[in-house]
Amino acid sequence: MPGFDPTHFPAPDTFVHTDVDALADAAADAIAKVLADTRESEGRPARISLTGGGAGLRTARKLADADIDWTGVEVHFGDERFVPRDDPERNSAQIREALLDRVSGLTVVDWPAPGDDGAADVDEAAASFAAAHPLPAGDGPTFDLFLLGMGGEGHVNSVFPHSPQVAADASDIMPVHDCPKPPPERMTYSLGVVRRSAHVFFLVAGAEKAEAAAAALGGADPQQWPAAGARGTVSTRWFLDESAAADNPGR
Repeated sequence: MPGFDPTHFPAPDTFVHTDVDALADAAADAIAKVLADTRESEGRPARISLTGGGAGLRTARKLADADIDWTGVEVHFGDERFVPRDDPERNSAQIREALLDRVSGLTVVDWPAPGDDGAADVDEAAASFAAAHPLPAGDGPTFDLFLLGMGGEGHVNSVFPHSPQVAADASDIMPVHDCPKPPPERMTYSLGVVRRSAHVFFLVAGAEKAEAAAAALGGADPQQWPAAGARGTVSTRWFLDESAAADNPGR
């Protein structure tokens, strides 16, 4: 994958937990620390990207119960399905129920939905979102923390193997057509955005994820295993349950 050199990033750290509940507890504690440290060291609230999925939603529920100052925290979602806002398949709908509707003081930056102004189709929606929500320029991080789930074939956000979105020169915000996992139309942050984030946390549970986790942690080609191309500039942490870690030789 031209343009991605893993030696330019800190090596990932792996944390294996007995089950998804223990994983979510540990991840929530680590997330809370990043939020507090960012407020203290940077003098501002954090900008974070959340993820859905089983482990992601379990972690979100733990965060809702934690003692966290959410004031001013800017919340994004790594990707979104181009479906109506009231569709239960929207990532944001699931995360709102698990976390965002249970806390106060934060700012939510949601993806467009069909019928919104400037969202006649998924291409226009992605372009209008990029124009309305430009990412920080310069050497600063795009996000202080980017949370990722992972599919059994190694996809992250809506960046799937051998897709245009996995390319090193992919735009920051991209429409997705003919996604191999329904629904077919989506919008996603690219791997480039993830790699300009300070901290990247993977939340991965289940035996069906073991091969992909081992490949990504083993330095596989991101074209085949996109998760291998997701790193943070300060840290990359993999929170795994024992089933997802089963093929990892370093466990």
